[in-house]
Amino acid sequence: MEIINVILALLMGILYAWTGADKYDFGFFATTFTFLFSTVLGFIGANIGDMLRKAAMPDAIFTSGGMSSILKQQLFWFIGPQAIGALIGGACGTYIIQKVVNFFS
Repeated sequence: MEIINVILALLMGILYAWTGADKYDFGFFATTFTFLFSTVLGFIGANIGDMLRKAAMPDAIFTSGGMSSILKQQLFWFIGPQAIGALIGGACGTYIIQKVVNFFS
């Protein structure tokens, strides 16, 4: 399950570095640090989400929506909490770099 957390963290790092550079007019070094901070904090967030998933995941899923509803629930419990944690962690990394850049500009 660790590889999923790494992939999610890298995706969040790329996403936040790409959108943060355009939105906040970052230079090369600020964009690089945004990628690094967002990736590291996204990985930490994904691991926290994985711990919460393991603690809260139900043993059985009962739905009235048929097979598609079961597949949606399985997909959520497979990657949902990790993705939410990576999203929040990546946003925190971008926020930190944005504040540092604004402080020194």
